[in-house]
Amino acid sequence: MGLKGKVTRFGGRWVSLLVCVILAFGVLIPFGGQRASASFIFAPLEGAVEQLNGVFVPDITEYNNDLYLTVKSIGQEGDVVKVYKYNGSTWVDISGSGLQSPSEYVNVVINSHPKLVVHDGALYAYWSEYEFESKLRVKKYENNSWSWADGGDRLNYNPDEYADGAFMISFNGVLHAFWAETKSGSSQIRAKKLVGGTWVSADGGASLGSTLGYLHASISADVYNNKLYVGWLQDFTHVRVKSLESSGWQFVDNGGLSASLLANPSIRATDSGLFAIWADSGRIKSQKYNGSSWAAADNGLSDGPSEGYPVMTASNGTLYASYLKGNNGILLKRYDGSEWVAESDVLPISNAQFDMAIHNNDMYFAYRSQSLKVQFYSSELRTISPTTAEFDKNLPEPVAVTLSANGLGLTSITDDTTPLVSGTDYTVNGKTVTINSSYLNQLPLGTKTLTFNFGISTPRTLTLSIIDTSGPQNSKITPESGTFDKNITLQSPLSITMATYGNTLDNISDGSTALVSGEQYSVNSNTVTLNSTYLASLPHGTKTLTFNFSAGAPQTYTITVVDSTVIPAPDAPVLQSAVPADRQVTLGWSPVSGATGYNLYQAAASGTYESATPITVSGEVYSYTFSGLTNETTYYYIVKATNSSGESLASNELNARPFSPVDNSTGTGGSTPDTGVIVLVNGKAEQIGTASMTTVDGQKVTTVAIDPVKLEERLNTAGPKAIITIPITTTSDVVVGELNGQMISNLEKKQAILEIKTDGATYMIPAEQIDIDAILAQYGQDVKLSDIKIQIEIAKPSTLEESIVPNAAKAEEFSIVLPPLKFTVRGIYNGNSFEISKFDSYVERTIAIPDDVDASKITTAIVVDPQGVTRHVPTQVVKIDGKYYAIVNSLTNSLYTLIYHPITFKDVETHWAQEAVNNLGSRMIVNGVGNGLFNPNQSMTRVEFAAAMVRALGLKLENSATSPFKDVKSSDWFSGAVQTAHSYGLISGFEDGTFRPQESITREQAMVVIAQAMKITKLKPVTAWTPSVSDFTDSAMLADWAASSVTDMLKAGLVTGRDGSNLAPKEAVSRAEISTLVQRLLQMSGLIN
Repeated sequence: MGLKGKVTRFGGRWVSLLVCVILAFGVLIPFGGQRASASFIFAPLEGAVEQLNGVFVPDITEYNNDLYLTVKSIGQEGDVVKVYKYNGSTWVDISGSGLQSPSEYVNVVINSHPKLVVHDGALYAYWSEYEFESKLRVKKYENNSWSWADGGDRLNYNPDEYADGAFMISFNGVLHAFWAETKSGSSQIRAKKLVGGTWVSADGGASLGSTLGYLHASISADVYNNKLYVGWLQDFTHVRVKSLESSGWQFVDNGGLSASLLANPSIRATDSGLFAIWADSGRIKSQKYNGSSWAAADNGLSDGPSEGYPVMTASNGTLYASYLKGNNGILLKRYDGSEWVAESDVLPISNAQFDMAIHNNDMYFAYRSQSLKVQFYSSELRTISPTTAEFDKNLPEPVAVTLSANGLGLTSITDDTTPLVSGTDYTVNGKTVTINSSYLNQLPLGTKTLTFNFGISTPRTLTLSIIDTSGPQNSKITPESGTFDKNITLQSPLSITMATYGNTLDNISDGSTALVSGEQYSVNSNTVTLNSTYLASLPHGTKTLTFNFSAGAPQTYTITVVDSTVIPAPDAPVLQSAVPADRQVTLGWSPVSGATGYNLYQAAASGTYESATPITVSGEVYSYTFSGLTNETTYYYIVKATNSSGESLASNELNARPFSPVDNSTGTGGSTPDTGVIVLVNGKAEQIGTASMTTVDGQKVTTVAIDPVKLEERLNTAGPKAIITIPITTTSDVVVGELNGQMISNLEKKQAILEIKTDGATYMIPAEQIDIDAILAQYGQDVKLSDIKIQIEIAKPSTLEESIVPNAAKAEEFSIVLPPLKFTVRGIYNGNSFEISKFDSYVERTIAIPDDVDASKITTAIVVDPQGVTRHVPTQVVKIDGKYYAIVNSLTNSLYTLIYHPITFKDVETHWAQEAVNNLGSRMIVNGVGNGLFNPNQSMTRVEFAAAMVRALGLKLENSATSPFKDVKSSDWFSGAVQTAHSYGLISGFEDGTFRPQESITREQAMVVIAQAMKITKLKPVTAWTPSVSDFTDSAMLADWAASSVTDMLKAGLVTGRDGSNLAPKEAVSRAEISTLVQRLLQMSGLIN
């Protein structure tokens, strides 16, 4: 029939609604059956929507990991659709006055209840309404806003015919809608789909099937085996099901699933099949479709006689069904593959209209009885007691476990993945589970964890301690392993509980080394706490500690050390050289902080590396030789640094052309004429230099002079940060690379790097470190830069200079590993020489270690000045292509030698800082207190710390008659160290002009000094985490003047606080802590091993 005029809620349509409700629920009579065994417990959801008068039939769903609820609300003016969102504590109305505006819902009657569906990242609400015409309406919720999504008017085909019972589903990225629409007195099942924002026919313009009335269609749909199925009620006697095939919609129900008085059917799919469920004369029935045929699937589902309104949902492949259990309420069941198992007691409501959804592994029910309420199952209420128990083989007693109230939904007990045998290994009697002695007695001594499984709910574990008191008892520790995270925000001590059984703890050992009680761990009664400072000092991986007791077997505890600090991908390396030779090219690149490896790419054309297979080397390798190449063919190269976060961006590109060897050797005697030599510009061989050899003071000197015009031509195409390598293969005592001041100025503007390379050493110096302004100040501003020679020199020392080194070695008790070398940069004008001996940042020198020298016997490089005074300079020994090199970084030029100087202090043999103290002692950075002792736990004075920092950085002592502090005299032994530390900005003293040298330095003062040193070493943060001093519990004690420095150190990962939670800024710093901190600074700056 058509809509012939305005219909009110008191007309024939309202009567139809009441008939629908009665038919759907069946005959409701009192329920007197047995209570179900439950693994879920009903509990009210906090903030439940209650006492909303005139609210009918809720629909609940999950969207963006939140719960949403829609209802129809009946008001005086008309029906309105409301939508609520649960925020974790209360329900929030997100529909305002309703999804229709006031003018849209006046006198409107909403027939069946509105529903929700999720599609393409948005939430849709849909419902049927009528006033003068029938409309299926759809609205879309996205970005906190509602908009119409039904074409602006309605979804149904004919506004003059009744349309209702809609169901929507998202399938293969397309939203499908199904509904019942009356046509010529007959209700038909119709379909549309949303394509590109427009609704188009999905039923071929014809009905999918018929139903008795548009109000009783009970349409539902789901996806099984990637195929869309739709089902509905036909004539109260059949459930009809169709599938969407390539040829169109086809029936798959063999004429319909039949029943005598059928109501409220629906379909739902899991991986095991497509299920149909319905109410039939007061009982719930179900069948399962496997893709070809239907079979009964209602074993254990229903025991009648007054059941109705079944609803299904699925989670993680498991199917659940709920239905009204007479006047008693709602019952939930789970399908286990062969039968339906009760999952709950009855939710005590009557005559309810309800919906259910699974959210975060909890089952939520929304129902309307006399008002709208939302209740849910709380998995947290499914518990066992106790969770730990002990079994003594000497006095074998079974272990009894009590399940929580209404908690009889136990599905299994497992030992790892092996299930225990019910009736043999354990028995169940009501709420009590008994683990039998026969099972327990065959378990080995120690701990055993059993898992109690409860269907959808959270499994619970029972930890059993298996002992035997019939003989000597072994002590036990719990747990037997732990994980320590070096991430500063997650650091916490590890606690171990001991069951000593009359024994006492003798010690805890790491191999043969005993840990220090009170420093590395503490004992309080039966609890051992491993301190965070000790744990943070352990390397990544696993560490096994042994607990040794006065009797019984030792117990082991395994620590897994991890670091969840987010490490960014490394910076791109600088490809410094690509040196061609006969059928090979050797690459050299700069080390990258945080890199654990390097990928090297070779290509036949510039920029074509996509298909190239990289050569991978470790993070300690900074050169590689590609061999087997074709001479006179140009090859192109890039390097990428790698770490656990992936590859860096590509380095600069260099190319090289292998060629037959060119001998730059210039002979061995007298003076030779100039000869052309090869110079490398970004690894490309260029003949832009001339070599000459002379003899000066008995030493053979080879000088390679660079042609300024040719160099400028190459620089114009080389780009910024070019590397100019002067390889000199000669037996000369002195090798010199010579340019003029104008060339250096031009190189400085291009940020170029000069490299003098011999078989025994390499001197790499950025052009900007050659202070042209200082040279001009020496010779006068009117002098042309092109008239000033700049020489970069690597030389064997003179006989007089060389004699100084053995005397120093004897005085300071170190061994000389290699003869000394002298590195010099000088300017020359009109025969006057001016030496540049101090730089703004570290300049690198690399010394090759001969194969017959034991690289492990190299402690560090030192500087020896003309007076025989020595000082440490930061040095690391690396292995490149199977050969060892010493990389030396210094802020000055002078005479350098490699030495062996092992130091071990007797009182740090078992100390947590042993490695750092002995390492820095061997490098001449920290000193002992005499008699082979270091006093690691003694606080360090301010002047001792200043002196240690000057030595650590390899700074040359400055001595001035004027002191920067009024309490430091120029005659004091420490005056030079204090002056130098002040000159380099490491220390600033107090507001009253004093330095207070003998006061103990505090942690915040030390961190300020280290932060200033970071500027010299160019240490940058290595973590993406942005820490704050406010993360520490005692941050309020930190002085304002220290806050930024402490933040810099936290970002760089140099400090983590004491016990992970305290900065302790006002406390004194021990000599051991200073040693560890200084070593960490140098290591993380890439200056020492």
